[in-house]
Amino acid sequence: MDGNHGEYPSKQSLRWSFKQPQERGQQFHLALAKQINVKRTIESVEGQLLTKMEEEFHCKFVQAEVGICGYAVKKSKVDLYNGRIDAVALRQIPGGDPEVVIVDWKTFAKFDSPTKWWDEATYFKNPLYQCLLYRELLQTHLKVNDINASVGIMLVPLRQARPGQVMPGLCTNFQHMEEEGLLDTIKSYQWFSEESRCVHTVILPNKLFNGERLSDTYLEDGILKETVVVKDIVDDSATVGDMCEELGLLRLEIKDSLAEDEGLFP
Repeated sequence: MDGNHGEYPSKQSLRWSFKQPQERGQQFHLALAKQINVKRTIESVEGQLLTKMEEEFHCKFVQAEVGICGYAVKKSKVDLYNGRIDAVALRQIPGGDPEVVIVDWKTFAKFDSPTKWWDEATYFKNPLYQCLLYRELLQTHLKVNDINASVGIMLVPLRQARPGQVMPGLCTNFQHMEEEGLLDTIKSYQWFSEESRCVHTVILPNKLFNGERLSDTYLEDGILKETVVVKDIVDDSATVGDMCEELGLLRLEIKDSLAEDEGLFP
């Protein structure tokens, strides 16, 4: 991460003291969302926290609970990912490109300070990976809409007993992660904002399709119609190997029932 900054001390709000840990975390998430989406109250713990973070990172929280979805395509497999980003902030550094920051609130109860949460890599591995996935989806949506902005991520560990005490970490440079191979799995997929954009391109001539049979009646805007009967367009001498090669398949396995795939999440 670009920086873990000093703790943000704030007086403890009594309304958190008598709730169960998980409920406290959920309530604090909702309170933060209200401060971002409805009205900022500077006298509240949440309002002070958000204002302090905006000053520290030169950003502005613009929306909380942001729904996002998109498609991850790998060879013949298409996965739909549908999630909700805790908050989105806009950041503009003088002389730099505009940045959109994905923010993830992570409440914890095991440690007595946010510093220890960062020291235990296993605790921020999953939220970091989830934010990296959201980053890929958001970049896809921005590109489709011709918006030139980089996308960063910010993890904010919140102690359940004292939600005003945090140590956020902001990352806007992902070069080291790429060099270490942390983005290899995500980058092995093609990302699309809409299912209609998930298209596998086949170049003619090839061993699978009979070019003479592929008339315009089988195509719609260059896309092969789903109603086309396969035997009408496939070359008579085409093999399974030819099909795998042209469609980007390693091998074709036949099963009675499909086993579940874990997908992108470790």
